[in-house]
Formats: sequence, C-alpha cells, structure tokens
Amino acid sequence: MYHLAWLAADWLYPPICAGCGRPGSRWCVECAEKAAVITHPICPTCGAPVSPGEPCHECKNHPPSFDFLRSWAVFGGPVRSALHHLKYGKDLGIAEVLARPLVEIVKFEKWEIDLIIPIPLSKSHLRQRGYNQAEAIAVPVSLALKKKCVTNFVTRSKETSSQIDLSAAQRYANLQDAFSVNPAKLKGRNILLIDDVATTGATLNSCSKALKDVGVETVYCLTVAKALRKNNEASVGS
Repeated sequence: MYHLAWLAADWLYPPICAGCGRPGSRWCVECAEKAAVITHPICPTCGAPVSPGEPCHECKNHPPSFDFLRSWAVFGGPVRSALHHLKYGKDLGIAEVLARPLVEIVKFEKWEIDLIIPIPLSKSHLRQRGYNQAEAIAVPVSLALKKKCVTNFVTRSKETSSQIDLSAAQRYANLQDAFSVNPAKLKGRNILLIDDVATTGATLNSCSKALKDVGVETVYCLTVAKALRKNNEASVGS
C-alpha cells in the first residue's frame, strides 16, 4: 500500500530523477545502472569491500560497537545526488526507492530483527529540516519486513556540531555520549539501526554503544551508502 501510494503520487505529480534531474521517474534506469553497488567479498563486520573477505584492518584493530554493518552502494555519483535530494531537498519520494535494496540486504543476510530504529536527529536539526531522512528510509523498510519501526526509544542526548568537515577522530569525539536509550524497552532485543550514509561509522558506532550499554543483544546497521577509503574499492560493482 505504501508503494502504491507513492506510485499514485508520481501519477498526480510527475517526478524528476533524484540522481540526474531527468523528468519521468524518481530514480531513472540510467542512474540505477550507474550506482556503484557494493558486492562481496566484504569485511564481515563493517561491510567494506576487502579481499579476500576477511575482517578489514580497521575492524581488526578497533572493533566497532555494532555487530554488523551493511551498505547498498558507494557514496558517490547518482547515489550521492539522490541522498542529497532526500536530506536537503525534501525529496521524500526517493527514500521509498532507496529502501528497496536495503530490504533485499536484510533478507540475504537472514538477520533476526526485533525492532527497527532510525538514527535520531537532534531536536534543533529536526526543527530546521522538518523530518528525519533516516526515518524516511526506515519506514518503508519496516513495512516490507513487517517489523515495527520505533522513534522514541533512542534520542540524541546532546547537540552535536556538523560532521561534514571533521576528521574521523573528531567525529568520534563529537558523538561521544550523544545518544540516550530506554533500557526497559530495548534490553535483550535485536535492533536494526538505519541511517542514510556511513562515512566513518562514528554515528552508528556511538548509537550502537549506547544500545549495547543497556543490554541490547545484537545491533545490525544498515545504510543506503558507504563512503569508502581508496584501498576499499576493490569489490564494487554496478
């Protein structure tokens, strides 16, 4: 029904492609073909392309708080454009399109999930933007998987500065103790965290730590895109 509602909206208000701006569809065939999809072999923990599929250097030396992270595509080209349209251009229709491959990832990985939680925004960012782009992606994922999506069990407990120009170390420091979790609702659960992009993984790691600290059993993380280091680009397809 959710998908049909968006198809009806497309018929009433003809969309433009969030990847290239062409009229006629929210995500055109050409942009779909140009998406740099992340394929195996990957790091079994963070999902970064590696060869021959063993844990990456970063996960070996600095194990993250989450148990698994998977991302659909590399953060670049039309995928980057689409996510910018979603995050800054109020293009909520593209979220339903970008959620589809995430559903397939969860099914492929056979993750046992109790609840889905989108990474929360701070109150000030939510007021400025008017919506949470992670929640816009998480809702269609939850409907497709028939798992409840909750937005009030995890909150931003402090305002954080913009991450855009920060180094990896600065991002981790910026997000230290940034999230508060309701232990009564989440202890012993298996949680799927959803965000739009994993850059350094600092946001997902900080939120995962807060979840693990209150007794969450397993934290799965899922993003539309992942920013890759140059030495992690060996296993990317289209």
